[in-house]
Formats: sequence, structure tokens, C-alpha cells
Amino acid sequence: MKRILIAFLLLVLLVGCGGPPDGGHEGNEIEIVEYNFPVETETSPGLDNFATLDVYGNEIDQKVFSSYDLTMINVWGTFCSPCINEMPDLGEIYREYEHLGVNIVGIVVDVQKGDGTVDYDMLKKAQDIVEETGASYHHLLYSNNLAASFLSEVQYIPHTVFVDSDGNIVGEAYIGSRSKDEWIEIIESMR
Repeated sequence: MKRILIAFLLLVLLVGCGGPPDGGHEGNEIEIVEYNFPVETETSPGLDNFATLDVYGNEIDQKVFSSYDLTMINVWGTFCSPCINEMPDLGEIYREYEHLGVNIVGIVVDVQKGDGTVDYDMLKKAQDIVEETGASYHHLLYSNNLAASFLSEVQYIPHTVFVDSDGNIVGEAYIGSRSKDEWIEIIESMR
């Protein structure tokens, strides 16, 4: 059932931003490293109880929020131009606001197959986008518990929510991209 939810979520997200990528891969050779996801407990799945990997294979869990008063979670895809276009601004905001207790975390939705395994060509594409845009904050792969959280309600990307240090969603969800100034205005209103 969880795999069906993840596959359905991916399909909805792909349609929401205008469709999947054209499928054209440059054939870039990448080193294939097995991405072994950490085990999650099925009790209380959500933003306060998850364990996953970032796009570089580092284990990340709900503690990613604990050192910050406010964390922006930005859901994006490698095929989504509005998502990618706002990432340089998000990278700047992250660097300017991190010392003020504001964090940014990305969740990339299209580097995993329907069964949750990693598509290494898409992973490389996501890594390249992160590097090219200067979006140097954590970019997570989704896990079962993340899929059971607010991600199950995401229909379009980019989709952004804010959470407190415990992973509780605060404020409203934002659909679509924003300029740096618009995001700063939203962040300032929540601090």
C-alpha cells in the first residue's frame, strides 16, 4: 500500500508541474553507490518521525529541524523549471538566514522509482541542479514516513511549507515559486 501511495504521489507531482522530463539523458557516467535507506518505524509516520537520505547519501532524520526556530521545506522536481529557477534565491536565503535560526530543506520527488529505489541518472541530475544553482542546503529523498506526512497532500510543485523545531507545520502551504524578496517577506512574518 505504501509503495502505491509513493507511486501515486510521484505521478500527481509529475502532472502538477507540467509533466515528466523528456527522458533524454546525456549518458553521463556516474559512480553508482548503493543507497541503503535507514529503517523507519511505522508508528507515527510524519515530519516528526522520519529517516531518509539526502541526494549525496547522507542519513537525515527529523533532527534536521531541531537547531532551527523555522525550517522552510521546499518540494521540487528535476523537470520543474519554476522549482529550479527559484533555487538560487533559496540558496541565498539559506546562507543569509541560517545564523538567524532559519533553515531550508528541499525534498526532490523524481529521483526514485515507484518502488522507492533510486534512479541514479535522475539522482545525478538532481545533484547537478543543486550544484549549479548554489542551493547548498539539504535535499532529501522521500521515505515512507515522509510520504505519509504532508507530501501525501501535495498536488503541484514547487510546494513549500514551514515547520518549527519539532517538525510541526506552521502557517500555510505555498504553491508555486516566489522571488527572493517574496520569500523573505514570508519568512520575516513568521519569525
